[in-house]
Amino acid sequence: MAKTLSGFGVRILAADPFIDQSIGDQYGVTMVDMKTLFRECDYISLHVPLVNGTEHLIGKELFDEIPDHLVFINSARGGVVVEQEMIDAGVPDWYIGSCKKIKYLFPKAHAVAYVMMAFRIAWFKVHHPLAFYSAYFYRRSQKGGFDAVLMTHGKDAVVANIDAIENNENATDKDEDLLTTMEVVYEYYLRGFDFLPIDIYKSHATKFLVEDGKILPPFVAISGLGENAAWDLMRGREGKTFLSVEEVAAACPKVSKTHIQMLKDAGAFGSLPDTSQISLF
Repeated sequence: MAKTLSGFGVRILAADPFIDQSIGDQYGVTMVDMKTLFRECDYISLHVPLVNGTEHLIGKELFDEIPDHLVFINSARGGVVVEQEMIDAGVPDWYIGSCKKIKYLFPKAHAVAYVMMAFRIAWFKVHHPLAFYSAYFYRRSQKGGFDAVLMTHGKDAVVANIDAIENNENATDKDEDLLTTMEVVYEYYLRGFDFLPIDIYKSHATKFLVEDGKILPPFVAISGLGENAAWDLMRGREGKTFLSVEEVAAACPKVSKTHIQMLKDAGAFGSLPDTSQISLF
């Protein structure tokens, strides 16, 4: 917080029995006692855990020091402040109630930022849909929420996979996560878009690329193929034209036989033969 506030040219005071002035100097903070803090500040933000040493830390003795214009932000647990003494000091009931009930009081500015972001996302979804979907699928893939085998083989396959999860009483959290993505993939197909097959030469390690009005999934879109193997594929193909799948495996030591089979199942190798050996008979 001190780092952020220092950019606004404000005077920053802090009270902490475990931090001396030498540390405060590193952040442009003047260390003071609690009474001085409450007496001299226009805004106070309280950041302490609720433990034996901090329970009822803020009470009448400090409230008596508060000027009328002070803005007091309790970012700690309610038990840090003595409730009855807050009442005696004229603190509004709604504020006292929030300290006791609300773990996080959502700032208005934060809420406005969320709404503005929603409008921006909606604009891209309408006017630049491929940019929207490529960004969305990228974010989903970062947490394992995109599976190329389940999602890139057409609308009918996606509908079948959605039905399978919805009718599975034993569906796992991962299944539910994939379901969320598949619903957006279904929308993607309904809008007339399609996926390109994963390509050993063209696919990126992690990014969904827009090409020829379609989206080209990355290597990590293959469930079970992690980022290390994906980046190894990108490094291994640089400046090369492979004669076989065997050569790909040799050029990418972090890509296992299991990964190679996954890539084959996804059609990433196209018409590449398995081996470079030529049979004469």
